[in-house]
Amino acid sequence: MTKEQMIAHARALQEIVSDEEMARRVGEQIAQLLQLKRKRNGRYDTSGGDKTDCGLGRTVARVIADTLTDSTPSMTAREADKRDLQALGAWGIQR
Repeated sequence: MTKEQMIAHARALQEIVSDEEMARRVGEQIAQLLQLKRKRNGRYDTSGGDKTDCGLGRTVARVIADTLTDSTPSMTAREADKRDLQALGAWGIQR
């Protein structure tokens, strides 16, 4: 795969981060594939904190995008989630 193709795939994955419904569907599929168990509050317990379906999908997409672009994650999952929510708010998207 060329560098340009990897960057294009990474950009497509970033769409998952900004599209709540898409992130939710990805999170549900990942949870089902990995047979993750929901806690009583409806969230999944992860090393980066509790995740909803949407949060799980965003985290997975972000890790893949970072890997494709060969960048080392420079922030924790919680910091990245906060950054993403701020970006969504700047675009006028309410969560």
